[in-house]
Amino acid sequence: MREMLTAALSVNLSLVTVAQGEVVKRLAGWAALLAAPTLLTSWYGMNFHHMPELDKPWGYAAIIVVTAIICGGLFWLLRRAKWL
Repeated sequence: MREMLTAALSVNLSLVTVAQGEVVKRLAGWAALLAAPTLLTSWYGMNFHHMPELDKPWGYAAIIVVTAIICGGLFWLLRRAKWL
């Protein structure tokens, strides 16, 4: 009887661990999606004198498009890997 109870508790603990791993994997995927635009906007928000968007009128729009492409590609890769 004691061995059956120990085995049942072990199986339950294993199932909880697997479920927790899935949740952590999804949270890591969303964190990666948030990290990409944060990195790009922080880089371009440093107020340097020689930034590409200062010379070109389409500079900010280009950064927004690049950020959207990176986030879209990352979303596609994470969705394909079943992380999201």
